[in-house]
Amino acid sequence: MNILSITHQYPPYHQGGRAKHIQSLFEALGDKGAKIDIITLGESASCQEDNITVHLIEPVFQVDALNKFYFIFKANERAKKLKQDKKFDIILSHSTDGAFVSKDEIPFVVKLHGFRASWMHLHDKLRRRLYYEFERYLERKVLTKADEIIAVSEMVKRDVKKYYGRESVVHENAISDLFRGYETTGNVSQKENLLMVGSFVKRKGCHLIPEILERFDGEKSPKLIHLGNISDKDLFSEVKRELKAKGLEKNFKALGTVDRTELCDFYKKARLLIHPAVYDPFPKAPMESLTMGTPVLVSETTGGYAELKERVGGIHISNLQDFPEKVVKAYESAGKDEINKEGIKTWDEVAEETLALFKKAPSK
Repeated sequence: MNILSITHQYPPYHQGGRAKHIQSLFEALGDKGAKIDIITLGESASCQEDNITVHLIEPVFQVDALNKFYFIFKANERAKKLKQDKKFDIILSHSTDGAFVSKDEIPFVVKLHGFRASWMHLHDKLRRRLYYEFERYLERKVLTKADEIIAVSEMVKRDVKKYYGRESVVHENAISDLFRGYETTGNVSQKENLLMVGSFVKRKGCHLIPEILERFDGEKSPKLIHLGNISDKDLFSEVKRELKAKGLEKNFKALGTVDRTELCDFYKKARLLIHPAVYDPFPKAPMESLTMGTPVLVSETTGGYAELKERVGGIHISNLQDFPEKVVKAYESAGKDEINKEGIKTWDEVAEETLALFKKAPSK
């Protein structure tokens, strides 16, 4: 099967969760014999490795958001050239990136990694709202064109139906085999740290850090370690000020981004991973933590984990209002729940699901 994929995020130019997700999926599809041409954003020459060929559109702006929109407009031009030389069985758009790519009677599939309409209310600044209004325009355009829609969680599936009246199929995220290969050791009672992994932004619930640490009793308060980019520096400064005012600054440490081997060690040594997301379609950090044997507490506005809990265990779910209090309870009970790591899908399984859908995909 020949696949033409359009995504503005792909390593090495982008290293975030979505980029790693797409890379892992494509490697698994390539292992099954699929041949994939990727149109993506990047600064070096186009390259080929095994069954994956990467075609780069060079960024021209200093601002990521502008480069993203530039890429979306330029992707159709590059796709037209590729379609003159190759016969493709499927066009795969990751979220809105293929909004302007013409189908030419080829089945057009959209994989939604997030859903803008669900979290527009989080942005009160005019510039950000204008940005996301344009994102919603692209979202409507690409979903209207789609022959099939893949959602990363039941939460995203419900939103697609609610806002656009379209049906979709759920293919959960998976995690790298790197995390599965690590042996977990150590007594839970010896693990003390709370852990947060992801960008430091309000959408990930980072504004709740002072309230969470305040709920622990004085000297018994654990250290909360945050790993990830400090994307919202204003929020970071505000959180630091609050912690200092409460006398809790020594209980918080932000270490920035670490490589995946270090990340494994942080998961193993943590007592509890917390993910108080205001909205997150299906983040990978909680799954990685579970594979390391460390339980997690996620917000109910985190997609995928209500369903995953039934298969895996070790997952606590709370609404945002009660989240700080629930952290204390989950911390105290850590280690009492068994975690079934086999309940977490592999990329091989997700690739099988994806190929099965591609083979059935109709063309409008």
